Amino acid sequence: MNKELPTCPVEITMGLIGDKWKVLIIRDLLSGTKRFGELKKSVTGITQKVLTSNLRQMEASGLVKRKVYAEVPPKVEYSLTDTGLSLKPILDSMVKWENIPSAGCTITIYICSILITIARIKVCSYWYFIVNSIFIQFYFYYV
Repeated sequence: MNKELPTCPVEITMGLIGDKWKVLIIRDLLSGTKRFGELKKSVTGITQKVLTSNLRQMEASGLVKRKVYAEVPPKVEYSLTDTGLSLKPILDSMVKWENIPSAGCTITIYICSILITIARIKVCSYWYFIVNSIFIQFYFYYV
């Protein structure tokens, strides 16, 4: 059973990291390999069941790799794959956006820059052109 991916890069990206837990897990794994317990402590408010479910989904989608060591008690480590690491610019844009003043025009500009980053990662020149055009229009309109 082949699942057809959407053609829109933003839709694909949101399908992979579209909930708050996945973004927070990626944030914590950007600093390196972590064990389950370390992730549970660093992702505030997540339950063990939800963390397990999200890690399994992320592993299935190719964002996270899981390494199991044959020892007692079992030791499992999680790290980002190259695809997972490629999401770093998106998280960086989110941090940059959070640190700006709450002016409507500035927020719009930063949202467009986040979309441009997504379009660049997915290498879709048509989508990049559209988002870049919107960004330029908002920039000159509000600045």
